[in-house]
Amino acid sequence: MRRYDYLHDVWATYVNTLFTATPTGVDSGEVAQRLCRLTDSQPVCCLQVPTSKSPHVSTQEHGHGQTNSKTVIIVDCMTCVSSMLVDYVTCVSSMLVDYVTCVSSMIVDYVNYVSSMIVDYVNYVSSMLVDYVTCVSSMIVDYVNYVSSMLVDYVTCVSSMLLDYVTCVSSMIVDYVNYVSSMLVDYVICVSSMLVDYVTCVSSMLVDYVNCVSSMLVDYVTCVSSTVKTRKSIGMCKSARDQD
Repeated sequence: MRRYDYLHDVWATYVNTLFTATPTGVDSGEVAQRLCRLTDSQPVCCLQVPTSKSPHVSTQEHGHGQTNSKTVIIVDCMTCVSSMLVDYVTCVSSMLVDYVTCVSSMIVDYVNYVSSMIVDYVNYVSSMLVDYVTCVSSMIVDYVNYVSSMLVDYVTCVSSMLLDYVTCVSSMIVDYVNYVSSMLVDYVICVSSMLVDYVTCVSSMLVDYVNCVSSMLVDYVTCVSSTVKTRKSIGMCKSARDQD
């Protein structure tokens, strides 16, 4: 209301100045009083032509005794226009305030919405990254455990194979040594038996040969002795014959 009254005061001052400069001779103080009475009550429409009997407007007679209704009409029209302008300015100001408030609220809501979307997006991306890192870490751990298990199993398998191989080779070596030892023992026994048999055979042959030679020598000596005796007997016989 202060702004409304202030605009009317400004408009009244303008009207006072206007009518003071006109040749009608209307007192500016009375015009101001009329304007104030008009603004305090309902504004008069510009289409209504007030008369001297109007409760809100009183006309003055000039030096020639004539009423200046034109001045009153101008004042009433200006009062009406000023009231309309004030109402229009007030309405436009209120609309602008409402528009600025609405736009500000929309901007604030939009900023809050965008901020919320950004926060939600950041949280979503952060959650996805955390889930991705967790998944990748779990996969890496599982892969490391799998590879470690495979390496352990491989080392265990290779160790078992090597142990089995060493055991098998050792057993084969032991069996081969035992086989060779048995063969050597059998060979020594066989050779020893063959040597014993050979010595026995040779000894028997030598004994038989010695016995045979001895028998032959005995027979030869006996034969020679017998021959010598026979020859002696024949010689003795021939000598006796010759003597006869």
